[in-house]
Amino acid sequence: MKKLILALAAVAFIAFGCKKSSNSSSSGACMSAKVNGQGFTASSTYGLFSVSEGELSVFGISASGIDSTGIEVDIWDTLKVGEPGPFAGGEGVAYATNQGVDFYGDEVDGHGLVTLSAWDTTQHTIAGTFSGVLVDNNGDSLSVTSGTFNTTYTEIP
Repeated sequence: MKKLILALAAVAFIAFGCKKSSNSSSSGACMSAKVNGQGFTASSTYGLFSVSEGELSVFGISASGIDSTGIEVDIWDTLKVGEPGPFAGGEGVAYATNQGVDFYGDEVDGHGLVTLSAWDTTQHTIAGTFSGVLVDNNGDSLSVTSGTFNTTYTEIP
């Protein structure tokens, strides 16, 4: 999950220094959720699949000025389409804002589910839903509901 912090740091470069990638929201890739009842819609969504680790991470990033907010959904390659994956089972979600200073994850006391609706390993596309309670290191929590993602992903070694 700590990859989200690196992704948030990189988003400034991606959002302001480059053209939108083929995995951006303009190509149909998307992520949205309600975080403590407030809507979150990513302006850029992409996925990375670590072949060696068997883990796919889907990132949804929204940049505003020098700040960015992001959600990361981690999925192991053992999760089956239609089968809910609990955070304790390896699947997970993280949320960060304020340039990564405010970080909430499932590693401490968070709980929730990730469910895949589609995963095409030939076309490198993935879609699903997520929801749960995320907790920061101080024990403060936030609720993530109605989370959805749909994107392509890139395989990395």
